Amino acid sequence: MDRKFVFYAAGLFGVVTPIYTKLGNVALGIFAVFIAVHLLKNRQAVPSTIANWSKFIFGTTIFIIVLLLLGLTYTDYTSRAFKLFGNYFSYLLVPFLFLFAPFDLLQGIREKATQYFVYGCVISSVILLGHNFYDYFLAKGGWIIEEDLFGYYYTYHEFATFLKFHPTLLGTYYIFALLVLHESKYWTNKVLKIIFSFILILCIIFLNSRAVYLLLALYGMVYSFQRGSALFRKSKGRFVGLLVLGIAMATGGLMLLKDTYIYERMTDQLIWELKENNGTFYDDQHQNDSRVSRWEAIYKHALQKPLLGFGAGSEDQEVLVAYKEADLQHALAYEYGPHNQYLSFLVAYGFLGLGCFVFYLYYQLRLACLGRDRVYFGLIIAVALSCMFDSVLYLNTTIIFFAFFGNLFTFLSWKSKITD
Repeated sequence: MDRKFVFYAAGLFGVVTPIYTKLGNVALGIFAVFIAVHLLKNRQAVPSTIANWSKFIFGTTIFIIVLLLLGLTYTDYTSRAFKLFGNYFSYLLVPFLFLFAPFDLLQGIREKATQYFVYGCVISSVILLGHNFYDYFLAKGGWIIEEDLFGYYYTYHEFATFLKFHPTLLGTYYIFALLVLHESKYWTNKVLKIIFSFILILCIIFLNSRAVYLLLALYGMVYSFQRGSALFRKSKGRFVGLLVLGIAMATGGLMLLKDTYIYERMTDQLIWELKENNGTFYDDQHQNDSRVSRWEAIYKHALQKPLLGFGAGSEDQEVLVAYKEADLQHALAYEYGPHNQYLSFLVAYGFLGLGCFVFYLYYQLRLACLGRDRVYFGLIIAVALSCMFDSVLYLNTTIIFFAFFGNLFTFLSWKSKITD
């Protein structure tokens, strides 16, 4: 089958994944069929530099499948563990497909998939913003904008639920799209970049996810430093002018949001979350157990089986045991998950599993640095930070995204050394 169909399928996956996860699953299946047929017709040998099974397993998402198989041997949650094999299938399938793909094919897949992923993110942003403003103006009975536009009912879960996404996961998509926009050479239209960036950043504001705000701030600082240094060398006057403008815009934005739900989540509620609060009020009306209290309870419970953990599929039930042991009644009643990927690995697979995950992230960052690939590096940083606030790699929304793009960058890095 012609390689152009592989590229079309990669583009289809890129554009639909940020819009509707189920379509992303279908598109990934279509891509798998097209690339498998193409590879069978044009048989490729596995390069000897990659045909190292330990490198292949622990340098790709296959390590998650290996941990699942290991955890299956001693878990008390066998039925749950078997279900996870279906959920994680992409973590196994995609690396095997990319293993046999030549470098130039992977390069074309990257260009097409990332380009159309940006389009998909912009489309989903426009859909969410349009729906949000429609609901707001309908409730107001006219074209009126007040502070409550940035309130509870028009941000965070209420904003993202229309497309059935979690705000943090969708925000991670948008951060990656911004990286592709500004760090990829094939995006040369400056006007389009500005328009797309504005739409994505505006949508990120309404997503109201603290993790995504942190990612945006980090990338904003890096981007500003890089571009600012270049501008300073060319024109100190323009640099100072833009710096003053940037500070003024940031100050104005903070003043605009000061009495809103967004500001409250980023200040008082954030401080409450980062302290030990068991059953206390995080606002004037609602009680809960803070995230730090839950994390501490989960960590203490995980130390009961520190080496190998409680086994595959155990984390959701074992964290409830942890809440009960720590008398976190609200967390127990709401059946909160770990909300932390690192703790999820620790509970299920002990320090062995956590170590594998940390090594995987380190190895990916090392490959990105050696290849001086800013998009790759930014993707891993975005995923690593998002994992601090949710078990993102266990959710289907992120599974298909990271199985595809995470492994794609890994194999591009490996095979670029062969072509050099």
